[in-house]
Amino acid sequence: MTGAKRPSFYSLGDDSIESPGLPWAQSILEGMTMCDPCVECGGIGSTFSEEITVALDHHKGRTWPDVLGCGAEPLLIVSKKVLDAWEADRISGVPRARPLRIRPPMPSGLIGRRPPPYYWLDGEHARGAMLDFDRAGYVDVRFCNRCGRRMDNIDATYDRQHGSVCPEVFREGTWTGRDILTTDLSPCAWFCTEAVVRSAHSHRLTNFRFVPTELGGRSGFSSVKYL
Repeated sequence: MTGAKRPSFYSLGDDSIESPGLPWAQSILEGMTMCDPCVECGGIGSTFSEEITVALDHHKGRTWPDVLGCGAEPLLIVSKKVLDAWEADRISGVPRARPLRIRPPMPSGLIGRRPPPYYWLDGEHARGAMLDFDRAGYVDVRFCNRCGRRMDNIDATYDRQHGSVCPEVFREGTWTGRDILTTDLSPCAWFCTEAVVRSAHSHRLTNFRFVPTELGGRSGFSSVKYL
């Protein structure tokens, strides 16, 4: 459309590292299965069942957030309040949300405080664009022909991304219009449009981390202060 404003994109995740008072899922007890190493590239992946059960760090947490951080796997875990807000605001591209259970004991600071219903989002079925790996600073990107695992020159990529700002830009014409999406970077690397940021502000959704994609990378930059 001529004259249409280009949408703003953000990396999307939790801000738990900057919020020490929030709980942290430190291990997955049920629902995750490690796969055998790929016979071609040697990579080891994992599969998830319909429902996941996690255990929390016993020493972290005084209040329940709307986005729950997870150290065991880089999962995007959101509360029902988030899903309801996205539905009310007609956020597009929301993937299937699957139940996540928390096994007691709870952190001492959360004893007697019932957690909200939490769900994990399946990034395998949320691809909505292709990343421009060269502009994003990745060197020698390739994909395994058998399992599809992405690989790159880790040392060269690190040097390039830490030597200059490498924006996470989508390849021209590949964005499908989803407000919430993953790319060929990883099914665990989430992106979103400004509409998701506005929704988080409007509904007072806690513990989101939004970083403008033009800043590059998924860490090292302060997140947008949306509340």
